[in-house]
Amino acid sequence: MYVDEKTNIEAAIVPALKLHMEIGWTKPVARLLGHYSTRMREICSAETVSKFEEATAWLEKTEEHERIHGENSLMNTNHPVYKKVTDRLINQPGKSTSRS
Repeated sequence: MYVDEKTNIEAAIVPALKLHMEIGWTKPVARLLGHYSTRMREICSAETVSKFEEATAWLEKTEEHERIHGENSLMNTNHPVYKKVTDRLINQPGKSTSRS
């Protein structure tokens, strides 16, 4: 099944931006904005453009905070998705935890 670019941005990228912002994960937000902002403005609705503008404003504010307080200083390590991802990374099958 083919998903057009506009649908991909609105159905997958916007929710991903929102999730990363909830977690306080600036690097993925910066990557998504850098990759999709120009094209999104060309093909998406005003509502989607507004969401990207909100994410851009959030990123600017967060990066300023991180310049003062350190990288990932706003990261919510108690966010359920963050916990799930880190747990999966730590507990990968076949991954050795020893340092021999």
